Amino acid sequence: MQPPIDPSYLNLLDTRYYRTYYDGGQTHPCVSEFIMLANTNSTDNPIFEFVNTTLEEVLMNRIIENYDYQNDRRVWIASISYPIGEFPIITVNISIAGPLQRIFSLTSTTNVQDTSGTAWVYQDFPAISCDLGAIQNTIGPFEYLSDGISLKFELFQQPFIQTRYDYMNCITPDDGMFSCRAFPNPSSTGYVVTVNMVGKVGVGLNYSAPFVITLSGGAKDINITIPSFIDSSLPPLLLVSNPMQSPPVGYPVDSTISYFTSIGTSVDLKYSTDKFVPIISNTTFGSYMMVPVQGNPKDGLKMMSTFLASNFGTLPSDFFAIDSLSKPSPTSVVKTAYTLNSTKFPPPNLSSSGNSMTDNINTISYRINQLSYPMRFGFDVSASRRDSINYVIPPPFGLTIAGTVNEFTFSTNGLTSPFVTGFVSQQDTNERESTTMTNPFAMQDTQIPIINGLEYKKISTYSYLLILYLDDGYDGSGINRLLYLGMYHGRNTLVSGNFTKGVFVFEYQETMPVAIYTDSNPLTVIDAAWNQFETNYGVFNIHNSLSLIRPSPLLESYVTAENFTHFEFIPNQVDTSVGEKEVSLLFNLTHNIDGSFSRQKDIYCTFVLSTFTSNLPLNFRFLNITVKSYYHPLDQLFRCDFTVPQYTNNMTVYYSFDPTTFTTIQPSIVEKFGSKANLLITSNNSMDYLPPYFEKVEIPTTTTGQIVYKFTIIDGYHGFDNGSIELMTSMNPLVYTTIYLNNLTITTGDIYNGTHEFTINVDPSKCTKDFTVTVGKVLLYDRGGWMSSSKVYLGDYDMGSNNPDHYFNPFFYIADQAFIATSVVCTSGSIDTSFPTIVEFSSSRTTMDVGSNDRNVSFGLVVSDVSGVDGYPTVYLVGNQGEWLAVEPSIKAPTMFNYTATVPHGFGVNGIIFSVYGLKDNVQNLGGYSNLELQNAGFSYMINTTYSTDIPSIYSVSNLYSYPSNVSVASDDEIITIRGRGFGLDSQQLMAFIEYPDGVMRHTVTFVYHIVAFVRYNPRRALPNVPVIVSLTLGTNTHDLSVMPITLPPQVYFPTNTTPPFIPKPTPCSPSSSSTVNCTGNGQCTFDGCICNAGWSGFYCESTVINTDEPTFNQTSPIVDIIVNDTKSHTIIKSIISVVAIRELTMDETVFIEYRPKNWTLNITTPTTDNNNSIIMNYQTQLQDISTIVNVTIEWFSKDSQVVFANQTISIPATSTKVSIGLSSYPFYSSTNTLQVVMKTSIEAEYESECSRKEYGGGSTKDMEWMKLGIDDKTLWGQFIKRGIIDSDRITSITNEILTDYVDDIPRKSNSSFTTTFIGLNLPQYSVSAQLDPNFVHLIDVDNDKTGGSTLESICKAKDNGLTMGQIAGIVVGCIVGAAIAFASALFLVHRRRRLVHQRIMDQKLKRVEQQINK
Repeated sequence: MQPPIDPSYLNLLDTRYYRTYYDGGQTHPCVSEFIMLANTNSTDNPIFEFVNTTLEEVLMNRIIENYDYQNDRRVWIASISYPIGEFPIITVNISIAGPLQRIFSLTSTTNVQDTSGTAWVYQDFPAISCDLGAIQNTIGPFEYLSDGISLKFELFQQPFIQTRYDYMNCITPDDGMFSCRAFPNPSSTGYVVTVNMVGKVGVGLNYSAPFVITLSGGAKDINITIPSFIDSSLPPLLLVSNPMQSPPVGYPVDSTISYFTSIGTSVDLKYSTDKFVPIISNTTFGSYMMVPVQGNPKDGLKMMSTFLASNFGTLPSDFFAIDSLSKPSPTSVVKTAYTLNSTKFPPPNLSSSGNSMTDNINTISYRINQLSYPMRFGFDVSASRRDSINYVIPPPFGLTIAGTVNEFTFSTNGLTSPFVTGFVSQQDTNERESTTMTNPFAMQDTQIPIINGLEYKKISTYSYLLILYLDDGYDGSGINRLLYLGMYHGRNTLVSGNFTKGVFVFEYQETMPVAIYTDSNPLTVIDAAWNQFETNYGVFNIHNSLSLIRPSPLLESYVTAENFTHFEFIPNQVDTSVGEKEVSLLFNLTHNIDGSFSRQKDIYCTFVLSTFTSNLPLNFRFLNITVKSYYHPLDQLFRCDFTVPQYTNNMTVYYSFDPTTFTTIQPSIVEKFGSKANLLITSNNSMDYLPPYFEKVEIPTTTTGQIVYKFTIIDGYHGFDNGSIELMTSMNPLVYTTIYLNNLTITTGDIYNGTHEFTINVDPSKCTKDFTVTVGKVLLYDRGGWMSSSKVYLGDYDMGSNNPDHYFNPFFYIADQAFIATSVVCTSGSIDTSFPTIVEFSSSRTTMDVGSNDRNVSFGLVVSDVSGVDGYPTVYLVGNQGEWLAVEPSIKAPTMFNYTATVPHGFGVNGIIFSVYGLKDNVQNLGGYSNLELQNAGFSYMINTTYSTDIPSIYSVSNLYSYPSNVSVASDDEIITIRGRGFGLDSQQLMAFIEYPDGVMRHTVTFVYHIVAFVRYNPRRALPNVPVIVSLTLGTNTHDLSVMPITLPPQVYFPTNTTPPFIPKPTPCSPSSSSTVNCTGNGQCTFDGCICNAGWSGFYCESTVINTDEPTFNQTSPIVDIIVNDTKSHTIIKSIISVVAIRELTMDETVFIEYRPKNWTLNITTPTTDNNNSIIMNYQTQLQDISTIVNVTIEWFSKDSQVVFANQTISIPATSTKVSIGLSSYPFYSSTNTLQVVMKTSIEAEYESECSRKEYGGGSTKDMEWMKLGIDDKTLWGQFIKRGIIDSDRITSITNEILTDYVDDIPRKSNSSFTTTFIGLNLPQYSVSAQLDPNFVHLIDVDNDKTGGSTLESICKAKDNGLTMGQIAGIVVGCIVGAAIAFASALFLVHRRRRLVHQRIMDQKLKRVEQQINK
């Protein structure tokens, strides 16, 4: 009898349409894809069957992925491939194999019952149009990079539908001369394509011919013709000299244990012009480019290629110059062949000696050389790597001692889940230890972590918060590690809850935005038992429904040329012949979608100052500068400030605005903004990117007590700055001593070619056997920041980092002398072979809350040794996430040492263990105590830790500036970013304070989310070079941080012509457009308004002119008193006209600074026929603290005249007064500030009058054309034209407004006998000069109703009778202002007022008025 077979079951929990893409297929180019979540016990792929069988031969279907999750959850990635054409909704039956087969269909309209009666609700594959012809491909401009062998361009697609992968295949011709790559651009509108001339190089290959690349994998293959890389104007090689390799041919490259060694090739070239010729190689280990490092093409250019030795055997290479005369075959300039010696090459190999899996017990044994430093072993025995062991040796761990090889075994009992793919164990050891250890993290836990939710919060242009809601079950081991887009995070990212169920938050700095997650695994969550959940295809929740990781929130943050509205370098041409130059890139960006403008939108500016770029497999440091932009309140623009070094290539600087420098934005910006968008570097000097190197070393091979070292260092242009040389012995891996070099250690020569001599004492009695002293790690720096290094530590160099800073060896030219050893004969006769023992070791604490701000710890150490103690040991603190902290002693006695340290926030969340290493005696025995040995000896060995999440702890404060006091900014209008932990969620509960030099101020928290807070502050209260204290308080917990403000750099943007051109507009000749009479019938209508007939004046010629007496002039200030004296009626009305101030205004019309000058000099011109019999008074002053000169000219006309100002003819009646105002250049503080000239006008009756009033006309109080001040029947009238002259001949527009915020020196309120007003004439910026030219005329109003004005103020006293007033006589002041002031100063006229009080009886006064009217 057959045993019963368990029936298969299937329950479709969720289906989600994923995407449609092109995969480059010839017959089925279009793919529609689904993500399906199923609950089933079947591990087989499901079966797809088309309901419409006629589609079987037309369409293709497949399950491309089948992911198995815990609890019988499966994630299927299902797809259908289409040929070209139109297709409706496709219905598919999906089934699984088994005794009971459940069949269901994908359709949006059908509910199907299976044999068990279960109801199903289905979706469907959508309709699709597979039309390749609809895609429009546009190729952007080719951008040839300065290396001469690379170019970039963009392929724009409309519509853009991404391929299945994050890139397109880029295929070059089969000759292997070129390579190319294609990746989606950050804006998801197409692909960025790079093409490089690398690969096979040799004689007979034609580099001058165009070639075709093919982009495949997308909608269809795209063929693009690439023109020749060869510049036809490239010069021929005139001279090839000094070809060499380092180390020399036949000299084996030996590398001391735990070091890497740099090797390289160089050659000197000369050309007939300044153009650069690229040189590339053909080697067995890949193609490398020679880069220019020193000199210039005409006088001699040193070319170099260096790399770290990473292979064994012989490495031949041939370098070719891709120059014009060598076409079609390149010219060979140097050949090399390196021999690498593998016998001493690091690192020590870690090999597996056993691997078994029995009854859920996995035992792994390994062998490794003996260690005198702690070593952290990290294992990852995943399903795909079950036979491999990955290990990490962080510095300074991993230094080995030659000796026996011991075997260590770790047990992982209890890890029973089939999904456990590995474990992490940490143990430090030394040469005496050989034992079996138990994994401290092993426990019974088979539950895969659950991601209940995932959120983004964007906090800057390039970063966002990732918020994870995680659950590891009630009795789980707890969340332990998070891997997000290649970055590991630990338990210290917990912000609320606990490790089994809590919220975890960290900030992610993104280098390239992710629009869609395909088959990648962006996020992995791992618990302490190494159960892990991987978010394949971006699926992060698989329990009841599918949840997908959304696209990056930073997709819209990456800028294109269209985002810039202003772009220029200041300066855009720099000459570095005499020194480095400061450069600023200034730009403005489009506003946000909501129309607002964000001053916090910073972007990264990357400037490449090398003729070679990061698009090539680099073997030398390329000089790039990356700075973050900031908003400059004076320039009113964003700025990126940087320094161009002195000895830099003559070149046009390449720049980019994404962290990868991968986009091709520069050509589009230059096309939009012109030459000012390029930065050109020129210099009469030679370039110098070559670091310092040894020309000669003198090292004795033997010694009896002293070693005299002589190092001759060359650095031809920058000059040597400083360096260090470590000396090592064969007795132990510790540094024996360190030699420090600078310009003061030079014994002969100078910083360009100098010899440094040192004497090192060696005691031959402090040893147990003969030993040698050798040069270890060497670091040399020149004054340009270029570094050379030898014997790079294993821990200092990450093979995957491609960091070329270590690539140039200072022994480049004398490689055979790098390993000279000095032999020392030991004379001690000591038989002591034991390193010092620990007598006492204690920690100041056994518990610590690593989430609090009390994380200080101290240690006491007492050691003993029969031979005496040499040097000092180091205490190591290690956490469970692999973090470690080395603590050096603060007090060093012969055998007693004290240590103090502050543990980093969140360090060792699950506990901190101690170990002590570097115990050395006087005969150089070296050892240490592992954590286990400290525990077995009864000493302190760990700190038990907890982790609070509600105590604020500040890590950093950014964007805190110090502004000068005259910068226009609201008191609390700038924002700083505070990063840390424990900030909470409530901006009302979190209190922010800043202690400025003048006191403490609380500021508004505008945003907070656990680890980030945005706080407003006042940059004008922060002083340069004086720290401020930033503090956050949450509940009873407070934490503060001292922050040094960033001093705001000086303003650099001073536009020479920002004023819009003046466009004259016609001036109306009547107060109403329906009026049939112009100029009240008393004048001629022109484009510029009314020109009145003799005896008439006013805006519409509505008033008659009355004569006034010659005005009274002030001898010390530009003040004029005008008196109208009616001898018949005995009435006197006095008017005063003056310029009282000049004010600089900001964009929001706030007064930035105001000038009221007091000291004037006077020059008087007497009346002549040449000046219309005018009296001319010229006053001059200089504004305080600046060089602006102000001229005020007051002119009284004795007869009718005409004046032409700003192309406008102005009629000046007799007995009128004109005031001209001239200003020299003015130092505007901001390019957006303006200047305002403040004029004061007043009218006063010398008798007890009935009413005073103010009127204006021609617009609003912000932009008027005329103004009236009236006393009873008398009116002071002023006209203001809307043009002026700046910079000698440029006519510009001005606006005139009635001011309400100006406070006079002697304030006086209006009454029925007195009224005054202040008018502001608003001028744009100028460079050289500005001129205003108002004039004043006295008139009698004939018809006041025809002025069309608006009453601003009217003040009357009580009347004794109902007097009927006729036409009102007035005094008209015509202010014809031609003004445009840009960099001007201020002018202040203070008038001296003589008060005459005349008492008149009311009936006599009225009688005189009536007599005057009835004339």
